[in-house]
Amino acid sequence: MGGKIRGHAAQGSARIQAAAQATGKPAQLSYPVFCLRHLQTGHDIEDLLADDQAALIKRFRTLSKMEWGQIEQAPRHGLGKENIAQTSIKRALPGVVTKDVKLWALRYANNKPMVGFRNGAVFHVLWIDHSFDVYNH
Repeated sequence: MGGKIRGHAAQGSARIQAAAQATGKPAQLSYPVFCLRHLQTGHDIEDLLADDQAALIKRFRTLSKMEWGQIEQAPRHGLGKENIAQTSIKRALPGVVTKDVKLWALRYANNKPMVGFRNGAVFHVLWIDHSFDVYNH
């Protein structure tokens, strides 16, 4: 079973890379893909109220229609991103975050942040900061 998942992921990555090459767009102009695998306890989708869950999904959809370059240029309290220093995080950093990882906040309902990092086209969400308690604001 594990081999199928790895093989499937590799095949999917190849298809995404081929699609990017076919459009002639560099990776930084690609659209975002959201990964929720590394969500931390207490800051997961299940910890949100129903209205915030809906707002989060709508924000994923809105951002998915944009290119990374547009997100990087948009206002940080709108559809853009905000750089967050690792030293500002009030929670233990998960093992997937190494010293060289640059953390970002993207906003959803009422400027509530989701904090994570970008790796290529994928934004890995680590915390959905529904209580504004993950980092020093």
